[in-house]
Amino acid sequence: MTSAATYQFWEHGQSGEVFAVRLDGQGRITGLRGPLFSNQMLSNQLPVYRYDDDPDDLAWIETRRESWVPFEY
Repeated sequence: MTSAATYQFWEHGQSGEVFAVRLDGQGRITGLRGPLFSNQMLSNQLPVYRYDDDPDDLAWIETRRESWVPFEY
């Protein structure tokens, strides 16, 4: 059985840019969108964003996961 996707805002520690991130039930990144403007950071919009699911982009962010932190405003 597959768990539903979860959505979070993540901030890049070096640039300060914020992205929307879609995660699968095991916590793997399955999509991202960003960088976002402040008026796009609405948690109720997370599930409806169009997410980039290009495997190369997802692998890039996954291998650099330590550079990202959950973002709360």
